[in-house]
Amino acid sequence: MTARRLLALFLREADVVAAAQALQDAGLTVVEVYSPYPVHGLEIRRELDRPSRIPAFCLAGGLAGAASGLLLPWWTNAVAWALDFGGKPTIAWPAWVPVVFEMTVLFAAVSALGAFIMDPYARGSRRAKGLLRRVSDDGFAIEVEVEDEGRAMLARSIAGKFSAIDVRDGRGDVDGGPA
Repeated sequence: MTARRLLALFLREADVVAAAQALQDAGLTVVEVYSPYPVHGLEIRRELDRPSRIPAFCLAGGLAGAASGLLLPWWTNAVAWALDFGGKPTIAWPAWVPVVFEMTVLFAAVSALGAFIMDPYARGSRRAKGLLRRVSDDGFAIEVEVEDEGRAMLARSIAGKFSAIDVRDGRGDVDGGPA
């Protein structure tokens, strides 16, 4: 027997957060939680708190930009065109500070953008199947994967404890009950 999915519709944010925790505590798999706006703390309960790789790419890009901002003036002033202007040093690093800063910011921004484009979790590219239409207005929904009818009854009872206004099979696009 293949696992099926149930969708439970809630009207309050506190109910959906508590229901998601209770469903996970009961050993059920919460596949997705849908809401009209981000709900703080819900991603931790769903164990999706994987740290983003974007800051690491941003740091690496910034360091590479700072290195290139230091190496280019050094190479041009000390190696390629080493000219003596009235006894001034060929490596005058205080004059390079604006260049180093701008290269750091440029490389960090470009690498952060590249990491954002390459990271599928950062873009939210996952498409919802069987999404309750009401969720886009004022409701919240939890999608739970159940293996058998006993687990489905358990999921329905837990959702009912937390004021779910509707629990139904997650196949197809449903209207979400009364508007």
